[in-house]
Amino acid sequence: MSRPNFRNPFAQGAEKTGQFGDDEDMGGSCGLVATHASSGSAAEELGRVRKASLTLRKRILGPLPLLKKAAGFFAPTTSQSEARRNQLRDLLSQNSGPKPLVLPRPLAGRPTRPPRPVSIDAEVLEYMSKFPSPAAMISGWEAARKVEAVPKRLAEVSTRPSVHHSSPNADAPRHPPAKVGHLGVSLPSIPNVRQKVGVASGHRGLLHRRRKDPDLDDTHWEVLQCRKLRIPPPSHTKWMSAGVLGQGGFGTVYRVLNVVRRQQCAMKVVHYGRGLSDACCNGTINELKVLSRLAEDAHTSPFLLRPFLGDELWAWHSAGEYLHIVTELCTGGHLGWYKYNLVDYNLSLICAEVILGLNYLHRLGIVHHDLKPANILVNADGHCVIADFGGAQFLDVSGSLPHSQLQTAVMTDAFAAPELLCKDASLYPMYDEAVDYWALGTTLVSLLMDDAYLPGSHDMSSMKRKLHVIEEKMEHGRASLRLRTFVMALLNMEPSERPRFPEIGALELLRNVDWAAVEALRVPPFQIVKQVGAKSHGFEIPMAMAHETSKPVDFLARLRQEQLSLVVDDSYDVRWHNASIEGRL
Repeated sequence: MSRPNFRNPFAQGAEKTGQFGDDEDMGGSCGLVATHASSGSAAEELGRVRKASLTLRKRILGPLPLLKKAAGFFAPTTSQSEARRNQLRDLLSQNSGPKPLVLPRPLAGRPTRPPRPVSIDAEVLEYMSKFPSPAAMISGWEAARKVEAVPKRLAEVSTRPSVHHSSPNADAPRHPPAKVGHLGVSLPSIPNVRQKVGVASGHRGLLHRRRKDPDLDDTHWEVLQCRKLRIPPPSHTKWMSAGVLGQGGFGTVYRVLNVVRRQQCAMKVVHYGRGLSDACCNGTINELKVLSRLAEDAHTSPFLLRPFLGDELWAWHSAGEYLHIVTELCTGGHLGWYKYNLVDYNLSLICAEVILGLNYLHRLGIVHHDLKPANILVNADGHCVIADFGGAQFLDVSGSLPHSQLQTAVMTDAFAAPELLCKDASLYPMYDEAVDYWALGTTLVSLLMDDAYLPGSHDMSSMKRKLHVIEEKMEHGRASLRLRTFVMALLNMEPSERPRFPEIGALELLRNVDWAAVEALRVPPFQIVKQVGAKSHGFEIPMAMAHETSKPVDFLARLRQEQLSLVVDDSYDVRWHNASIEGRL
């Protein structure tokens, strides 16, 4: 019995109609199975199938030579490539030697540019040939860019001779110079030219230190006391709020996320539209001045709260009459969170970091004026950061401040020095940075015992009695002798006898401190850092109502008097973010 032929019926029909050509083997090649033939051996059948497959392959791949010819037609010819190589060779030979850089001179009108070379490659080669190395090329380009960017009027002011290197024939400067190491009049300005505050100067924003944030992933932001928040795309919004970190006399501090930069920040919002008192207005402007000074210095002390330089703006005001100040976020809370749990080792490192931060401010002629545990933050690495410069005061050329200036000064009475609280101006007609060292002593008292023992009082005799009680309380509380000596040395009623930097390092509490290691951030005071949360989950956000007055001050007008200006920006809608936080479940 013979086996049936399983040739594909479609292939057989194709053979009859002749759709695949005259070759009869074409139908066998298209059949799925050809296992048996009515005549011939299996070897002959296999050879016939292979021959048919080869014929089909040739017919399918037939157009390839035509495609190769088309690709060769569009390819550049050898003569064009050779001409290009000859052109580049000539340019290299013409620009082989280094030439000095000639910076463009600012003319009366628009600075002229040299004629543009015909070839882009020629322009690049010509510019590179002026420098001996790539590093010199980059520095030369930066110098040329700065010269082109300086306006004519500012260039004239900047070219005036310095008071410390003046010649007999030099013109006198327009403003009296400030004392070395002091701000003097604090941010001196050119008449009729307002200085913009809150703008990241130069390329500082691009060089802002960024590190991976463990609270962020690709799509969500995880915040303590708050569920995971979905991060919107940057095209929808620039800022995202997690909750409220705290409130003070000036405004409300929010924990926010810069969606574009993917970095967490702290944003202080002050509603100046409802009216500010004179003290509140001066404090807000002084805080802007101090932050602006810290933003300009590339080597600012790490123990001072710096503005957020990862974006173009770190301060602005909105059309709704809100002031916004964005700073770095310290996720470890403040010193008040670590009360009663600190030993001499921790306290010595805390004092060392705070003293270095205060010394940096004092060298700039700035007195913090409101130092207390709530204004000393702890960052994620366990280091202390001095914050809240709303009470800052600027020393004059003599390095002191008059007692009459205290009428509009911001301070906390419980931590204030006697020269700030004394009503009799004849006892303390002037004061200086010694008030910050007194506040450091009262901060240690607050960390060791209840705040009811703080010595702040307008009655000097009552303050002396409280100091005696503090000394006895520390002795009965088993505080070490070196700690008691250190605290009482700072709480000296006579400002001139309080230890300051660097002689304060000779006291026994700080005698073994490695100041170089502290400044290099190698020995953090806190090994275990608490995590700050944010008030959310339906938390109602009241507006800060401190410093209320019947005679409000125009904040923008006062800002113009100080020759300062702020950029108008509505990227952060306070009311919308408050509603989002209050309605979050």
